Amino acid sequence: MKTKRDRSLSLLRTSAPWLSCAALLAMTSCGTDEQLNPVPLTTTSTSDPDGGAGGDAGAALRSLVDRKLFGTMPLGNRFHDPGFTMLDGSGWMPIDYTYEVINQIARAHLARTPGGQPALRLWPPPSHPEATVVGEAKGAAGPIVVSVWFGRADGQDPAIDSGATLIGLFLDGTPSGVDIALDTDPAPITLDGMRWQRLSTQLDDGPVGFSYFRVVNRGDYPLVLTSPILVPVDAQRDLASSHQGRRRPLRKAEARALTAATERKRRQLGLPDQPKR
Repeated sequence: MKTKRDRSLSLLRTSAPWLSCAALLAMTSCGTDEQLNPVPLTTTSTSDPDGGAGGDAGAALRSLVDRKLFGTMPLGNRFHDPGFTMLDGSGWMPIDYTYEVINQIARAHLARTPGGQPALRLWPPPSHPEATVVGEAKGAAGPIVVSVWFGRADGQDPAIDSGATLIGLFLDGTPSGVDIALDTDPAPITLDGMRWQRLSTQLDDGPVGFSYFRVVNRGDYPLVLTSPILVPVDAQRDLASSHQGRRRPLRKAEARALTAATERKRRQLGLPDQPKR
């Protein structure tokens, strides 16, 4: 049985920590009556962080430029992938001289292009004088205009050893090709060491259904093309061309490229290949 003395000692042991904290707070609050001045987090320094060294000599190696995501591309552009984001055959398909799909294209990341549009680079084949890439576009009834910019970094006119053709099925049921002609207005321009030329053609009646845009590089250097444009003339009169396109029968290479493109499209849709003739 606890005595009165034992109960007093137990109460003292329990209360001792609280009494110590109270005494410490009292000493802190009563230790001074003077106002405490806050210590600044930063101090003014007279030292030079660069150690007195001067700036780099010459102009800056790089500079930032403002660029719109799709440049001046019209909203009604009927190309399936004008931004060159699908290079696996669903938007753009490279074809070599054996008319098999090969990896010879890549998106070109350039600071400046005519119109500020995305660009695609088409490399020349190592063992054949011609490389081809085919893009897909939706047809349009009535007059249309087709245009594209070609560029090269070797200083040569890019349209000398390259070309573009619109391939499609027209109202009379005949597959035909239309050459995209070289423009003299606007004149060729040079941006960041790359020379650019515009090609365009206008048609009284566009192809029906889906059509294909075939670009050929026959040079020794990569060819760069900007987003091609296919729009109705009435919807985009500022893009009208002075060249009136003429339909012609498909050449052998164009027919084979069209066959390769349509077969790839059928496989993507899960359709069986057409029987060989």
